Amino acid sequence: NLIYANDYFIGGYLGTVLKRWKKAPLFTRVGSPWAYEEKTMANKFKKKILDWTKRRVLVKSNGVVYNSHSIVEKNIHHNYKVVYNGVDLRLFRPMNEEDSGKDHLRLLYVGNINPEKGIKYLLEGVTHLADKVSLTIIGDGPLMEEYKQKSPEVNFVGRIPRTKIPEIMNNHSVFILPTFVESFPNVLLEAMACAKPVIATKVYGIPEMIENNYNGILVPPKDTSAIVEAILLFLEKPAKK
Repeated sequence: NLIYANDYFIGGYLGTVLKRWKKAPLFTRVGSPWAYEEKTMANKFKKKILDWTKRRVLVKSNGVVYNSHSIVEKNIHHNYKVVYNGVDLRLFRPMNEEDSGKDHLRLLYVGNINPEKGIKYLLEGVTHLADKVSLTIIGDGPLMEEYKQKSPEVNFVGRIPRTKIPEIMNNHSVFILPTFVESFPNVLLEAMACAKPVIATKVYGIPEMIENNYNGILVPPKDTSAIVEAILLFLEKPAKK
């Protein structure tokens, strides 16, 4: 028997308690940098808890698996390996695209709609190119209604079953992820598995999967101008629509 904990937050701490009680080895997976854009009381409280649980969980674990080198806690001595996320190639694969009948670049974002995802800067960028591009956003979150009101031209789909995402990815030109906080996002792997060009921010583990101007375009976080410039590259030399 063994104990598996997903991250070094409360669940990981409970894993250390179970390890002592059950006398079983503890293995922990870490898949997030645990950083927050908004300095709210709730986020500050989480940070204090993390400062206490992180070291205990990592030290007490028999093995820790990180999903990118960027989030490895190198200042804490512990047994770890880096194992990158995988992607289901049976589900996420190139498919025949539908003809939209519109001569513009179709942009797609898939993910939560919260401050850490940087959607604000993507929406600002799209307003500069409104006559040349369209944007679809799949996902839900606390900022969805605010963004829908500010950007009525954007197609907000909401949350949908994961099995429907590959078809939608294949019917768009370029996938964009403007996040600030991401370790090794599966959604980028999924877009690339669908043979879609990607634009993403140069944060945490994303440069471990994307080499700029080779298999994608990397832009600085919180940079509307850089997002616009990246999109313009595809308008000048269009991706398959």
